[in-house]
Amino acid sequence: TQPATPAHPLLARTGSGVGCAWPGAYVKERVEQIRKAANQGDARAQFTLAVYYNNGQGVEQDTTQAVFWIRKAAEQGMADAQMTLANNFASGSGVELNQRSAFEWYLKAAEQGSTKGQRAVGNCYRTGCGVPVDLKKAVDWFRKAAAQGDANAVEAIQQLESIPRLEIP
Repeated sequence: TQPATPAHPLLARTGSGVGCAWPGAYVKERVEQIRKAANQGDARAQFTLAVYYNNGQGVEQDTTQAVFWIRKAAEQGMADAQMTLANNFASGSGVELNQRSAFEWYLKAAEQGSTKGQRAVGNCYRTGCGVPVDLKKAVDWFRKAAAQGDANAVEAIQQLESIPRLEIP
């Protein structure tokens, strides 16, 4: 089978998965290459470096650094980073719990066409996470995700449409 495509081109030879047996010096060199690209503004490198800090891969685990680099990538418009940062705010992982900030980052990803972001925004409107409950807006966002083939969004629409006296256009 083909190996998975790495998150960043600089990772092409670093291997993947738990138990990767690359020599420590090699991993250190690759991390430094990624750090250099991250410092130069490469969003994919910033995201990758955040994952490394979050998981303690090639660097000492440091959630503060992980959030720093995730935010850098998210601010550049990387939808995966926006979703990760939103999840951090929603759970309070590495940042202060802030449902409104979570919603705002989910919305940024959703507006770029991220199916997961669209479903997350729908869930926020359904549950009142960071915004007032608005079931019509929830369904609108779930429909956007469903149009891209998101089965969970389809299920959410069916659940909402089954609520008695809820009229959804």
